[in-house]
Amino acid sequence: MNKIVDYLTWGFIAFFAAPTVLIMASWNSLPGEPMYGVKRSFEQAVLLAVRPSYEAEASLNAQFTKRRMEEAKVLLAKNQSAEGLSHLSQQIKATRTMIQRAPTQEKKREAAKQYITTLQGVSQELKK
Repeated sequence: MNKIVDYLTWGFIAFFAAPTVLIMASWNSLPGEPMYGVKRSFEQAVLLAVRPSYEAEASLNAQFTKRRMEEAKVLLAKNQSAEGLSHLSQQIKATRTMIQRAPTQEKKREAAKQYITTLQGVSQELKK
């Protein structure tokens, strides 16, 4: 019986450890790097998980826009590529779509106002 519990415990650890390690390894990856797809997939999974809460989804989209901006800045500073800008543009479009499907006009205005503030900060950062 103890062996079965040991096997189940190790199986449980392996089942959850592998994705956790992948997510942690991909956390600082940039567009064009092998782990970037893992990072983006995790972000999409998180967005799906919080989708019942429009406020949480709006907040996460704003955070992801800031993250895409930071990635673009790093890539541009290293003169590696402008690929980060296309990911930033895609994130902005995805967030605009999310705002348009707000459940009420009030929530739409609130999310749009918050996102405009985020975009103003992104714009200022890109000008630097």
